[in-house]
Amino acid sequence: ALPIYYTISIEYAPTKDIINAITVGDADLAFCTPPLIDDPLKGLKTDLVFCEHCSILLPPGHELIGKGEITFEDIKNEQLITSPKGTGLRINLDRVFSSHGFHPNIVCESNDMDLIFRSVRDGMGYAIIPRWQVYSKPEIRNCSVNVNIPEACAYIGISYNTNPAISAACVDFKNFAVKFLNGVKKNIYDK
Repeated sequence: ALPIYYTISIEYAPTKDIINAITVGDADLAFCTPPLIDDPLKGLKTDLVFCEHCSILLPPGHELIGKGEITFEDIKNEQLITSPKGTGLRINLDRVFSSHGFHPNIVCESNDMDLIFRSVRDGMGYAIIPRWQVYSKPEIRNCSVNVNIPEACAYIGISYNTNPAISAACVDFKNFAVKFLNGVKKNIYDK
């Protein structure tokens, strides 16, 4: 049998655009955080595939580096660099901040993670980042600290349209993605 080749196109979009793309068939699958809510009328189905924890990235030499875990009390007077309102990371952070009555001092917002990393490195403030970033960028590990904040995690879902039935190619990719994310979880969090 001949090998099967797939084309993957990766795009970032607001939630309403993702729902529309899945519903009308412009996209086969979407990874979202927070996960999209199932909508049987639109054929929208979401499976939870991953729970991502976070870390805090601090400027080099910061007094909190080396502390076992950080709480809201530790960062209440610090300046936060984060993603803009409406992005997946920010939606998750705002949910946690709100549930704990925490009001961070946000000094910079950007969708560019490299800009966020550089701003932290240059001393502008701290950033709350997905923990996988710490494992994928060895150069930031010694400036990262784990978080001891209840609910400071993000659930990631994979969404697809059940009308019509999902194609074999989508099922293959979905299964691959779930297996890949389980491997990431095992390598990062289950050690």
